[in-house]
Amino acid sequence: MSIHAALSTKSAGTAAGAAANSPQREQALLAWRDGLAWTSQPPTNTPSTAVWDATLRSAVLTKVGGKEITRFGHAAAQRVALHVEEAVCLADRRKLRVEGVGGGGGEAWGMRELHAAVAAERYPLDGLCAFAHLVDLGYTVRSRRGGDGALELAAPCCVLLDVWRPSAAFRRSAPGVPDFCVGVSDLPSAPPTRRELAWLRAECSPAALRVCVLSALGVPQYVAMDDEEGAARAPAAGAGAAAAAGAGAAAGAACGRMAPAASES
Repeated sequence: MSIHAALSTKSAGTAAGAAANSPQREQALLAWRDGLAWTSQPPTNTPSTAVWDATLRSAVLTKVGGKEITRFGHAAAQRVALHVEEAVCLADRRKLRVEGVGGGGGEAWGMRELHAAVAAERYPLDGLCAFAHLVDLGYTVRSRRGGDGALELAAPCCVLLDVWRPSAAFRRSAPGVPDFCVGVSDLPSAPPTRRELAWLRAECSPAALRVCVLSALGVPQYVAMDDEEGAARAPAAGAGAAAAAGAGAAAGAACGRMAPAASES
């Protein structure tokens, strides 16, 4: 079970009143994260391996294997490194083994240690859930960060995500303009104002803007915000995605659910 699905499942089992607003939902997710679900042993036979570098605040790759890893990472000190949200997603898929300081056969991190790094890096759980959900759907995703590696925050969003559809032309070192941007709102009870939406659209231009809000059940919901007046419309699946996913996925998109990514040939 992927991270976003697991968080949604746990949140669905939480009392409705406790999951109704963001702070209480986050407390429920934190409590669950520290429970038995994150005590699984670290993977031992993975295509890729990385060592956590506290100075770079990233997991530096020491062994690279498989095609999926090429969708992640950034250059750091002449090496390829993964931000904490990327490392968590890959480890969750048993594609990456992360070792603690020292590496070279050092102690491997399980999900508990990885999520401790998520907390230490102050990466919001709502943002992690949306990040993992988009990766599950086949998109390439990167969190907006400043030159120092810190998250770029834009109220009322806790995280800004750049998103690319699958493409053989994608290059990690030169990804190009995103297909769209996702602003993950940490205030589900207070939608963005027109001024905030105008600022977000300018920040994401020329890419289209979509706002993501986690429901009380922890399910990411996406709404496109493209016109000048800030009117909302549900994100429609592209022609390729609709053909690949069928009418069921298209109907889901009309309800505000993101459709699976369609590969560009």
